[in-house]
Amino acid sequence: MDNIFDLDEAKHRILAGFTSEELAKLADLNHITKDDIDKVSLISPSKAIPVELTYSQKYLS
Repeated sequence: MDNIFDLDEAKHRILAGFTSEELAKLADLNHITKDDIDKVSLISPSKAIPVELTYSQKYLS
């Protein structure tokens, strides 16, 4: 089913929900590449997937 779902596109749409500071930190930690950041900048805000935590994830740590 890999041909049905584009994981790279999903990754970049999720990363588009992060701030530039958060993306820079992920790059500094080598979790993403400069190429990822470049691709994220091409994602329309309407296509970004917002990154949110549910109530329980926010307050149960």
